[in-house]
Amino acid sequence: MQEILETRGLKKSFGEIHAVDGVSLRIPQRLLTSIIGPN
Repeated sequence: MQEILETRGLKKSFGEIHAVDGVSLRIPQRLLTSIIGPN
């Protein structure tokens, strides 16, 4: 199945807070996906 989204080594920081560090994922077409975590 073809991916609609792919990321490798994703990092996101808000100042000194590292919200995401080194995330890799592939999301294929027609797949419902969610990422849940603390606010």
